[in-house]
Amino acid sequence: MRAARLHTWEITLAEAAAVQRDMAERVSQEDGSKLAPRYIAGVDISGARRGEEATGAVVVVTYPDMQVAEVQTVRTAPPFPYVPGYLSFREIPVLLPANVKLQTFSNVLVAGAFGFKGEEYFEAEEVARGDVKVSFAR
Repeated sequence: MRAARLHTWEITLAEAAAVQRDMAERVSQEDGSKLAPRYIAGVDISGARRGEEATGAVVVVTYPDMQVAEVQTVRTAPPFPYVPGYLSFREIPVLLPANVKLQTFSNVLVAGAFGFKGEEYFEAEEVARGDVKVSFAR
């Protein structure tokens, strides 16, 4: 899989803000619920301090049975510090090499690094928010 180079990853916070504003105009938030995806990819990186290597992983699963179809991992140092709201500039440069190695093209990408504001989809009643008790006894 090839990745288009839209900008450099070695940038200042002010430059990152400008890139993020430009990219936000290109994002489609259309309702994709009518689509029937065959593959879903999830991406994330491990935490790493500035200058340390992080592990990035892309996991592609089949849909709807959610079986792992492919996994690619890489280790490299993120070029950008941790800055809330700008995680893509820290995580995507780590994830791109893993993504490029993929042989399976996903229809859906699940990532938390793009700065979208989270929405609450459900709320548990107060009694359900207590500690979870797990028992493996039979």
